[in-house]
Amino acid sequence: LNNKELACFFRNNHFSTILKHEGELYLLVTDQGFQSVPVVWEKLCQVDGDSIFVDENFQVYQASSLADTLSNSPPLHSSQTKADVDRDFALAVQLASEAPDHVEHTKQKQKGKSK
Repeated sequence: LNNKELACFFRNNHFSTILKHEGELYLLVTDQGFQSVPVVWEKLCQVDGDSIFVDENFQVYQASSLADTLSNSPPLHSSQTKADVDRDFALAVQLASEAPDHVEHTKQKQKGKSK
């Protein structure tokens, strides 16, 4: 993965958008529980649960602020979660079907630049 390149990432039975920024990997934060929190990306550097969240400028969002904000968020309803999962799955299927075309298009663009 090149810097500033997006890709589809599959982990724990979920599709995510992944980005490489300045040599680090980030997952797009899509969980509804974060809708009132100014985080955009989760740094993919650990798997033990101590996530690092950053904003749109890749500035670290403090964990204490995040915990306070999430604890004050309204609870999710199971029907919203199911609908979100269904929409996310449909989008992931669409992106996966378009991926081969995008890869070929990117390769052709890179060949044109190297000439």
